[in-house]
Order: sequence, then C-alpha cells, then structure tokens
Amino acid sequence: HRIIRTLLLATFTAAAIGRAELGADTEASVVFTPAFAASVPAALLGGWLAAPSFGQAGARGEIWALGLRNPFTFGVQPFTGRIFINDVGQNTYEEINDGAKAANYGWPDCEGDCVPADPQFTDPLYFYSHSGGPCSIAGGAFYDPQVQQFPADYTGDYFFGDYCGDWIKRIDLVSLAVTNFATGLVSPVDVQVDFEGNLHY
Repeated sequence: HRIIRTLLLATFTAAAIGRAELGADTEASVVFTPAFAASVPAALLGGWLAAPSFGQAGARGEIWALGLRNPFTFGVQPFTGRIFINDVGQNTYEEINDGAKAANYGWPDCEGDCVPADPQFTDPLYFYSHSGGPCSIAGGAFYDPQVQQFPADYTGDYFFGDYCGDWIKRIDLVSLAVTNFATGLVSPVDVQVDFEGNLHY
C-alpha cells in the first residue's frame, strides 16, 4: 500500500502547475512562476522553467497545466481528488478553474471566458466581475465532511469567499447555480470545512 501526500503551493502571475515525484511515497503538485523559481536552486526545480510545455517536443511530465495569473488557493474534494483552482484576476474577473491535466487557462490572453472563444484555452468553471465591490477570490472548499451539519442539499457544493466583497457563496455542482451563503463578513481570506461539517473563514 502506497501513501500519497499531495503538496499544493500557490504563487503569482503567469503560473504553471507542475507535478513531480519527490519520493517513493510522495506526489506533489506545485504552482510556480519564473519569479518564484528564480529564488529557488535550479536543481530543486528539476529544470521545469527551461522545459518545453506539454504538446511540445521534449516536454517534461512535471508541467501539468498553464495559464493562471494568481492561483491563490485550491479546493480539493475529499475522496475524488477533484481540484478547483481559485485564480485571482487582474482588472476584471475572479475565476474558479476546474483543474485538469494539460489545460491552459488562458492568462494573460484571457481573463474570465475567452472572447472570442479560443479552443486552445480552457474557460473557467465559474467567474465573476469586480463590479460592485468584489476584488479577490479568497479561498474555497468542497462541502463533503465526515459529519454533516448543513442540509443534505449542500453536500458536494463548493463554497468560496471574496476578500473585498465580504461574502461567501456556494456553487451547486449539478446545476452550477450560484447562491449567497453569508454576507456582511469582514475580509475573508480563506474558506475551509472541518471533519465535523463546520465551515470556517
């Protein structure tokens, strides 16, 4: 039996997601940028920055996905391992991206959905405008606890907050409907669900 430990590290601007084996019982997902990587010994990065991306000759397996601006936090769904990437936008939109191998999420060419549509880019699962006060998606979590505290309808939903919007919303992942969960908060910086089914921000 092999234990898999996953490391998720978020940095900023023009980021790529990498995957690498760190040992016999460890698997890592790393988000890095040229600026971040420049401060880390080249041997530790394993040549990621110089490596071609997927679809190119000589591509390295560590390069997993591209096109994120500031993947501030991740939400990982228990039991399935599905990853949502909460990507802070620049001028216009905040994004929730459904993590997928070989995806290019479009930054810096697109923010929110690409207009016009471009088949080389993967649009966000959900995005919202800075209009009206929101400015920075600040955490997100799937509601799949061992003990349920919320109504059954909430199970499997994704909760996310915005630092300037002072709210938490939820996405029904069946209908993709987005509804308010809590308002009047003070600058939430993260959203987490514990084993007992409580939501923390």
